[in-house]
This record gives sequence, C-alpha cells and structure tokens, in this order.
Amino acid sequence: MSGHNQILPTYRQKMLLGQVSWSVATIRCLALTIKLGEADIENNVYTYVADLPSDDVLDVPSDIVTNTAVSSLGVAECSDIVFTGLTSGSRTVQSFVIYEDTGASSTDLLIAYIPLASGMPFTAGGGITTLSRPSGEAGFFRA
Repeated sequence: MSGHNQILPTYRQKMLLGQVSWSVATIRCLALTIKLGEADIENNVYTYVADLPSDDVLDVPSDIVTNTAVSSLGVAECSDIVFTGLTSGSRTVQSFVIYEDTGASSTDLLIAYIPLASGMPFTAGGGITTLSRPSGEAGFFRA
C-alpha cells in the first residue's frame, strides 16, 4: 500500500511537458474506500478517474477546488477541499485522489494520490466533509 502523498506519473509527465496547469484547470477530489498499491501507482495503472475501481469510489466528488495557484517553492496551493453530502453508509474513507475535471471520467486526469491526511481513516456520514491542505512547504503536493 502506498504510504505517502504523491503526484501521479501521467500528471507529473504532462506537467513537465507543459501540457497541464494546476492553476487554471477545474480541480476536484474523490474519496476512496481503499489505499492504492504503490506498484500500481508507479506502473501507471491509474491515469484517469475511470481507471479507479468504481466500487471503491464514494458517491460524490468534492466541490470545485478554489484558489488554485503555485507557490514560489513549487507547492500546489488551494483552499481546503470541501465535500458536500459525502455519504457511504458504513464505508470508511481510506484515501483521496485529486483530479482535473473534464466532465468525463475517461478523460478526468488523476493528479495526486492522498493517503495521508488529518483525521483519516474516517466513516463518511453525510453533511460537509473538509480535507484541509497541510500547511507549510509541502501542501497536498510539491512539484
């Protein structure tokens, strides 16, 4: 199981080629009931939202992530990520993925995998759930 927050390989490649922009894309987040395997991440098994095991993706994406920017240290800055009405019955949230929302899961590019966050794991129970961006030089991820 992957034990650290990281940029996913295809996004990292597209970022280095100048083909994606964190600060102008529509960014959202999904909650997962599993932790993804390190080998699967490194072997690029997960590129798009459609590649994720659908039974392990909770029912609603986050609201659109706001205030996306890049710091002078290469940190992906943004407001806290908010889920409105994240429900799963008794299922436990184990990790998150941040993605670029294109409107189609087959082209929604996965950006970062977040297995480590304050308060995780937790059982989603509706209402508002907030994933707070870690303060400091790392943020959710750093290029």
